[in-house]
Amino acid sequence: MTDTYLLGGHALIDGTLARADIRLREGLVAEIGPALRPAAGALVLEVTGFTMPGLIDAHTHISWAGTAPMPRTLEGVRARAEHNLRRMQRAGVTTIRDVGSLDGVALDASGGPGRHAANQIVCAVGGHGTEAAEQWRGLPSLAMEASGPQGFRAAVRAQVERGAGLIKLTLNAADLEVTPQEARAAVNEAHRLGRRVACHASVPEAIDIAIDVGVDTIEHGNGATPAQLDRMARAGIVLVPTVWIFQRSLALARRADGGSGAAWPPPAEIWQARVDAHRDVIRHAVASGTRVAAGTDAIQGFPPDALADEILALHALGLDPIDALHAATAGGAAALGMPELGRLGEGAPADVVVFDGAPDDVVTRRERPVAVFQRGRRVR
Repeated sequence: MTDTYLLGGHALIDGTLARADIRLREGLVAEIGPALRPAAGALVLEVTGFTMPGLIDAHTHISWAGTAPMPRTLEGVRARAEHNLRRMQRAGVTTIRDVGSLDGVALDASGGPGRHAANQIVCAVGGHGTEAAEQWRGLPSLAMEASGPQGFRAAVRAQVERGAGLIKLTLNAADLEVTPQEARAAVNEAHRLGRRVACHASVPEAIDIAIDVGVDTIEHGNGATPAQLDRMARAGIVLVPTVWIFQRSLALARRADGGSGAAWPPPAEIWQARVDAHRDVIRHAVASGTRVAAGTDAIQGFPPDALADEILALHALGLDPIDALHAATAGGAAALGMPELGRLGEGAPADVVVFDGAPDDVVTRRERPVAVFQRGRRVR
């Protein structure tokens, strides 16, 4: 395989920006140094800005995201998912964590970023994940409903048998919907089967249960108290706050026509309370050392390639530009439990993004990459 050299720019390595050239070979970062000399016949890209690890969207729904109306056929949903994947990849996303798509779609889609998919959401009967079922009448379900500890264990097993690489568990909508016993059964079964658990928990009662039963990540977490964030930091539970979609939903809810097209648009005052809560949560997460991962949570009515918006939203709430980018790289890797991702280092996967500007420009101006490499192959 022909080597690729990225020459003349800086590189973001372990949170530090330094002058560095990079050589990619056979899908890996083969060499990093201050003055590499390309071999004859090598591919060379002159970098005027900086290179960083490929971005990781740690909370997405590829069969659901998009601003066009929801397709009415399974073939249409699959085409939508693959279109979303291509858009995300061109925006610099080289890995996604899909935390709930119509049964089989995220698992079976082809192309685009590396995928780690939960398949269906596991939830209580009539619980969070079933609200938009009317949108998909006649299509595979987004959620698998369960009741009782045995039912939750069975639902987890069903997702793993279908091919799920992780489990998405929802504990609440407006109120708590799952008992501690049910949550513990689901988490224990997932861990027994070698799967991590992404847990939707956004009210304090649900967050307490999620921490108690040992989930791996808490999604949204906008109801978390300082004490709960301290517990998360000690337990190594990653927070995936999905700040941007809350802010965007508030803006849409304020529009006179209410025309967001979102699956379930609550009133503006509810979104305002959630946005206000996130401000405090992010501030204390930073202070407590809670690991933060960036995720868009793009659903119906929202673009799939909005990770730059989430990075900017995290920065606006207190993360400095480098830390905001870190949330979209190493933070996502921590959410996945895959430390080999989200970093630039010799031997790491050659998922690499090149920008013309500086990190501050990428964050504050939402600059798009000039080049994207997926396992060493240029895809943009």
